[in-house]
Amino acid sequence: MQALECNLTIAVDLAIKGKGGEILKHALAVKQDGFPFKTVDPARCQQSGMCFQRCFLLAIAGTNVTLDAGSYSVTETRPSGYTRSNSADCAGTIANGETKTCTVTNDDVQPVTSQITPTATTCSQFNSGTAATLSELDYAVKSGKVSSVAPGVFFYWVKVTAVAGSNTFTVDQAITTGNFDSHFFSQASGSFVYNSGCTKINSSISTSNGVTTVSFSASSAGTYFIGIKYDSKSVEGFAAPTPTTVHYEFSTVGVPGSTSGIDLVKK
Repeated sequence: MQALECNLTIAVDLAIKGKGGEILKHALAVKQDGFPFKTVDPARCQQSGMCFQRCFLLAIAGTNVTLDAGSYSVTETRPSGYTRSNSADCAGTIANGETKTCTVTNDDVQPVTSQITPTATTCSQFNSGTAATLSELDYAVKSGKVSSVAPGVFFYWVKVTAVAGSNTFTVDQAITTGNFDSHFFSQASGSFVYNSGCTKINSSISTSNGVTTVSFSASSAGTYFIGIKYDSKSVEGFAAPTPTTVHYEFSTVGVPGSTSGIDLVKK
């Protein structure tokens, strides 16, 4: 047995044979922060001496079955916090004597500190790691000026650790390409602060000259989420940049990993 590096994918391979054959399941399981994949028996792992500091590899035999020729599919129950993908042979048809291999891959969803997303994104989607990333805003040029920026709004999300009581966080915008003066995005209506359960709490959020100030009172210390909606169209009317692509970065002061970027691109 060999050690796996943490944060690797979890793969379950099923060797499927036709009538008269058997299914043999080998589970490659990654244990992270003390939470094992569902199919793994931690006691057996400890007894077998196959455990490593945080990750381990374990093979478990499945149940012997007989399959008739015809259609089949492979399903799986997994804990939350993983995204699943199947190889081509996880569903289809099988003939007598035929062998197929199904690989089910479960990727652990990596925690995200900050993200730029489309406007419809919810706090729960950001928190669970299922939110889509918005990496580009498209603009047209008319009479030498920026026009028709789309989509019209976007969110910058950030996860922060707050103290009980009064908290203030500052979000800075930066144009790293240096080709669009200081034409920052204005704040749009619909910016909020949420507690760890993604329930809105009272807050004060304002933006001026590319700096957004977020203030709120936390009922208890812990994790909070800030979602700031920005107005893409606030850069319309300015002289078109040269080169034509502008890169913006958003970061929250004092929060490691909080930098997220987006490009303003001529379409």
